[in-house]
Amino acid sequence: MVATRAFGTGLVTALGLGIIVGACTDDGFDGPSDAGTDAPFIDAGGNDNDEPDAGDHPDAGDVSPPDTTPPDRVTDLAASAVSHASVNLTWTAPADDAGMVAGYELRYARTPISTLAEFTAATSATAPGPLAPGSEQTATVTGLTPDTEYHFAIRARDAAGNFGELSSVAVTTKVRATFLISEIAPVNTAGEGGDFVELVATTAGAAEGIEIRHSSTGASALLHKLAALDVAAGDRIVVHVVGLPGPTGFAQEDVTRDKASSSAEFASPEAYDVYSSVSGLLGTNSLISVMDGAAYQDAVPYSSRGADASAAAMTAFANAHAAGAWTFSTAPVDGANDCPTLLEVVNASGSSSPSGCGGYPGYLLAGSSLQRNGIVDTNSRADFFVAAQTRGTENAPFCAPEGATLAITEVNPRPGLVELTATQGGSLRGFTVRRDPREGNNGTLLSTLTAICAATGDKIVLHLGAAAGTPSETSAKDEHPVAMNAGFYDNAWDVASTAASSSLPPTTSLVIAVRDPAGAYVEAAAFSNMTAVPTETSAYLPSLTLIQNLGLWLPADCGGVAPCTNTTTPTARDIAASWNGVGALATDNSCSRASATSAREAASWSVGAQSFGE
Repeated sequence: MVATRAFGTGLVTALGLGIIVGACTDDGFDGPSDAGTDAPFIDAGGNDNDEPDAGDHPDAGDVSPPDTTPPDRVTDLAASAVSHASVNLTWTAPADDAGMVAGYELRYARTPISTLAEFTAATSATAPGPLAPGSEQTATVTGLTPDTEYHFAIRARDAAGNFGELSSVAVTTKVRATFLISEIAPVNTAGEGGDFVELVATTAGAAEGIEIRHSSTGASALLHKLAALDVAAGDRIVVHVVGLPGPTGFAQEDVTRDKASSSAEFASPEAYDVYSSVSGLLGTNSLISVMDGAAYQDAVPYSSRGADASAAAMTAFANAHAAGAWTFSTAPVDGANDCPTLLEVVNASGSSSPSGCGGYPGYLLAGSSLQRNGIVDTNSRADFFVAAQTRGTENAPFCAPEGATLAITEVNPRPGLVELTATQGGSLRGFTVRRDPREGNNGTLLSTLTAICAATGDKIVLHLGAAAGTPSETSAKDEHPVAMNAGFYDNAWDVASTAASSSLPPTTSLVIAVRDPAGAYVEAAAFSNMTAVPTETSAYLPSLTLIQNLGLWLPADCGGVAPCTNTTTPTARDIAASWNGVGALATDNSCSRASATSAREAASWSVGAQSFGE
């Protein structure tokens, strides 16, 4: 009697007392369908029976029937977005007829998975080893795209190669948080809490893995890599660049996810405080960047604007420019355009005078910081200004550090009053008003303007020769009200100049000029008392020539002759504005300009009722 049983393409033959085993392989079909494709036990007589005939050799009954029963289906597959790039899956381990399943097949796609063909076409993911039936199983899938819906499907497999039915679930990954650099303090001492970088979230979402980096004269340094933290739009993160271990009571609040968990000095209760292993920022020629992998979320270059920058700094600037994270007129090239490049980064100069590359002073000192104008991002230095640091809180009100323009609009030399009008708002810090500047000589200093943030149209009244101790206004036009300071103007910014030299001799022809913080003369007017023979000084004629050559006073010559002199027609005195008739008191007549924008010439000026500060 010969009994045979087919196993796919393999064959087992029981012959007499011996067994001949042919190749035994799976038929290649998965799941419950296998039960209909595997041949049943076939005896020598061709009977399609599951049991051997009575005449079969007893050994033939030892061959077990094939396992065609698939494992149970996973019935509770669930998914939750862990971050912008990862999803966590959970399910209960199903059972197999033999007990524990042998493994799982896990796949995912951006489209629904409901058929075997869709499942096979999906991306394979690593599944965990099986646990006993009823145990909780988990898997984490990483490398996903933020804010994207994904479909996950799983099926169990038994030891015989049978697969259970598919189970699927859909979930959307978290939105990726985005940040702007809102404040940089690179010159603090320990007394000011050390250096820091502050970020503000512009998009709510997952911040995990975002890096804050500092590129300077050396290789790019990692300041901090954010932990698994979800932020809301407007949330601030302060990276304290003070080294680790941090100050007493510090906590990494991106780990604790609690803005109040750090009790260290200078921690902000309104922001997430994190602490860098790096101690201190470089004060010049640096790039602070926020990186999401290899992509810039933001970058801010800054410099004290010396005459040269390191090759590493210029490379960092060039990389940010190439990525569109900062705008330069010309791509930075070390040794080729250092100064033009440095004049286009944020000004971190601490000097009150122009630096080696020129331009405006920066006034960045310990306790102050480079602050962003709200959440504006033009990728240029116009986005930032210097103000008293506001670590972890809303930035100071914006005041454009450059670009303010002034016009001389009213003068009375006898009480020593000069009125300026802001024709373009901004910071007036560092502007000076001078008498009789000329080529190679800046003349006599009349007044240095304070850190006023002027709006377009604001009036500034200079009180020349004021008594010692007379205050100046910096925070508000009525900071020192007229009720407490006789002669002040509550609708104007009052600036006192107590130097004895700050005077305007009324019988002398002279020039009053405004010099901006970069050292350029930007406004001027010539004055004279026309009825008396003026005491012409050696300074007036070259000063008049200077402002004519700069286009700050008309006419540009005297009857076609330049420079103007006491003998040309008209004379140098004739083309000056006449202040003849001004009174001795501040309430008396003054010499006024028709408007802040009227022509810079004598015809625009006249003597009449004073209107200082109005």
